[in-house]
Amino acid sequence: LRAGGALAWKFLPGTKKETETIEALFRECNPNAVVKSLSKAEATEAAIRRAVADKRYLHLATHGFFAKASET
Repeated sequence: LRAGGALAWKFLPGTKKETETIEALFRECNPNAVVKSLSKAEATEAAIRRAVADKRYLHLATHGFFAKASET
């Protein structure tokens, strides 16, 4: 289901801190790397596809939705 569908997703607690920590560690190991962070309304499917097209590393902090095996 996509945003606006039947499910309403709540913000994930700790995601901002998680992202900041991973970004800091990545920059420590790769000081010249370009880091792109998308959050909230700017993290659309289209924006993510554009941002990751030429990237080697990707970290996603997201909700998971699991369907029953019979529904896959």
